[in-house]
Amino acid sequence: MIFVSSLLGLVLPPGLLLVSGTQLVPLIACIAVGASLSGVFPLAMATIPSEIVGPAKTATALSLTMGIREILGGVLAPSVAGKAADLSGLGMTLWILVGIVVAIIVLGALLHETAPAVLARRKHDAH
Repeated sequence: MIFVSSLLGLVLPPGLLLVSGTQLVPLIACIAVGASLSGVFPLAMATIPSEIVGPAKTATALSLTMGIREILGGVLAPSVAGKAADLSGLGMTLWILVGIVVAIIVLGALLHETAPAVLARRKHDAH
């Protein structure tokens, strides 16, 4: 889901840069398809961290994930994006988003699905 949603989300930044404000239908379509990117955040912020660690460390993993996100995304990123926009124009913020989405795609491709192993272990334990 991360991979597919992120690929669809790549439509949003270039689409907003290339579609004129007078072209309402393509603009709405671009935003609607690009909104699939918002589905990645719950997976990255809660599901993946809680599956990677054991039950005893879930709260710590979620806290670290959310704390780092707040510091990077809420404190540092606006300053960096604002400076980039000052230097290169407002469109630069959308190109920064493209870079972030590409990083999400690469990192998402490196993840390994844990459900098959868990289901196999449960099936084995049931017998």
